[in-house]
Amino acid sequence: MADLNKQVTSAQSTGKRFLVGFLTIAIVMAIWPGGLGFLLISIICSGGMTLVIWLPLAYVVGLIVTSLFNFAKGGHNPDKVVATNGQHHVLNNDQLALLNYIKQAKANNMSNEVIASQLKNNGWAEVDINNAFKLFS
Repeated sequence: MADLNKQVTSAQSTGKRFLVGFLTIAIVMAIWPGGLGFLLISIICSGGMTLVIWLPLAYVVGLIVTSLFNFAKGGHNPDKVVATNGQHHVLNNDQLALLNYIKQAKANNMSNEVIASQLKNNGWAEVDINNAFKLFS
C-alpha cells in the first residue's frame, strides 16, 4: 500500500512538472517575437520528432520551476524533526505517517501485535514497523 501511494504521488508530481514546464516554455515563447510559431512549426514540420527535445526540456523546466516555488514557500526540506523519549529524530513523510498511525492506534488501546499485523497487511516493511515501535519504547 505504501509503495502504491508513492507511485501515485510520483506520477502526479511528474505530470505536474510536465504541465508547469510546458506552460513556462509557452509563456517564454509567446513573449519572444515569433517564438510560439517556432515552437509549433518545429513540432508540426518534423512530424513530432522534435518532441524528443521538447518533452525532456519541459520536464526539466517544470522541475526547476516547481523546485524554486517549493523552496520559496519553505518546502525545501520535506523531513520533519520529531522529539520522542527526550531524543530528536529526523523523519520523512512516510515515517511520520507511520508514527502517527501507531500513536493513534495506541490511543485506541490496540496492542503492538495487532498494530504490527495491520501495518504488514497494508504493505509496510517489517524493518520500518520495528523502527517506528522503537521510537515509542
